[in-house]
Amino acid sequence: MITNILIIVCIILLVAILFSKKQSNLLHAATEHLKNIPKTIKLVNDTPVETTRDVTKKHYITINGNENVKIHEFNKTLKNIKHIELISAIIPKSNYRIDDSNDEFFVNINSNTYNFGITNGVYTNITDLLLEINRQIYSEVIIDEYGVNSGGVTDKYLNLVMDNMSKKIIFLTNINDTISFNFSRQLKVPRRLLGIEVNVININSPSSPNVNDYLDTCYYYITSQWADGSPVNNLPDTYYNALHAFPPVGTIYSTGWNFAQGTERVNVSQELYMDIELDNISYWDGTNILSKLYIDETSSVTNYNRNYPSYRSLNETNLKLDKLILRFFSIIEEDKKQYYQFNGLNYSIQLEIITKNKELII
Repeated sequence: MITNILIIVCIILLVAILFSKKQSNLLHAATEHLKNIPKTIKLVNDTPVETTRDVTKKHYITINGNENVKIHEFNKTLKNIKHIELISAIIPKSNYRIDDSNDEFFVNINSNTYNFGITNGVYTNITDLLLEINRQIYSEVIIDEYGVNSGGVTDKYLNLVMDNMSKKIIFLTNINDTISFNFSRQLKVPRRLLGIEVNVININSPSSPNVNDYLDTCYYYITSQWADGSPVNNLPDTYYNALHAFPPVGTIYSTGWNFAQGTERVNVSQELYMDIELDNISYWDGTNILSKLYIDETSSVTNYNRNYPSYRSLNETNLKLDKLILRFFSIIEEDKKQYYQFNGLNYSIQLEIITKNKELII
């Protein structure tokens, strides 16, 4: 009896083992494909493939001419301009010291106003310029108001000389009438060149800035320019030597003479700057100045080369141009500019223009 029961139990265990093994094989077969499933999740990129790219190009343009307003047309239209900068320049020293911006003089004697012009030109020094101004004062003012001088001490004189110690202009006269010079900023007068920072110079002081011998020396500096018969200011000596514009040597200035003095040192060189401006261009700071160049008075030609590249942003983001209009200005006084006069001499400048456009990716 016990033997039968033991046999039945063994059979049941065997059947259970076989059933369990079969179920395990079925589970293994059912999960075998799960081994190929990725262990990490990757997102699908739906962004279209890029077909274009941004390309930056540098265009170098050389502009030559002798005009103070220059129109330069491009061979093709430049689009999406990002920067325009000056990289080099050759500028001649050609501007006249006296031109149509400062070639007038205004003298008031009592109720009469005399206005005369100063011959335009370079004037290599202050002495040459004072010779021209004194000649004009005598010809256009003294003769009209008082008549021709005979060269004597009692003649009528109204002169400008320079104090070589202070480098300031001295105004002096032996005329007892009310005399003044109008140097208003609104007039085209050489106020900066002569060192005048006031609107009116009144000759009303009986006190001389210097002794008699010194004033004689100042006159001698002027008159000696044409005493040997050589040309002055590109004019023959006869243009000056027939005039009695200056008092004779030995004149006593301590009595009967009135004086005035310029406010600043004379400035013949004028420390000239040039502004090169571009029409229809505006930089980030609101200006349209391509570059500000210092024109060296000691050299006949100014050479400029950009040492350190710098790029200013333009106000317009997608600027398109087919030409440039350049304007050359002289800056010889604050808030006062005039066209630079090249007087037939040539300049050359080179620009760097940077564009940024999209191109197809091949």
